Amino acid sequence: MFSMTTEYALRAAVFLSEWYGEVQTAGRVAEATQTPVRYASRVLQLLVEGGLATSQRGPTGGFALSREPSEITLLDVVQAIEPIQRIRDCPLGLAEHADQLCPLHRAMDAVAAKTEATLGALTLADVMTQQVVPLGISIRSGKATTFPAQPPKVDVGTNGSANGSASGSSNGSSNGHSNGAG
Repeated sequence: MFSMTTEYALRAAVFLSEWYGEVQTAGRVAEATQTPVRYASRVLQLLVEGGLATSQRGPTGGFALSREPSEITLLDVVQAIEPIQRIRDCPLGLAEHADQLCPLHRAMDAVAAKTEATLGALTLADVMTQQVVPLGISIRSGKATTFPAQPPKVDVGTNGSANGSASGSSNGSSNGHSNGAG
């Protein structure tokens, strides 16, 4: 549903919220979010242009959120990168649909409205409080790490219970949860 640019922007915004008040280099954001550095730099610049982040040049430069994580919604991030398109008028320009959208376009607009409502109801702070492990932080070392390369695999045993396994990820905790990318 969302482009990779939007996905990368959401990852970057969550990472910056984790380090709120501190400047982070594009390289550090890229590494932690598993985003190519040039792509991360562009996404971070789009967040700056959208008023969600600030940038600072120089040897101690980098990027930081412009407001507290509790004041920035996921919708703010999405709209800064790739605004959700609502259907206000008939995309086909049909005169018979001038007063009311057809059932297809009403349904498509309803999905867009629900998406806006869902994303608008979640702040970056909300997403961070829902994480088992904050994005980019390893429980074991307390140091910044990268997102796991793959989401954890869930094995369903014969008794029907799910047993999480963070196979291949150094960020899994003993309860089978890991700090997935979203």
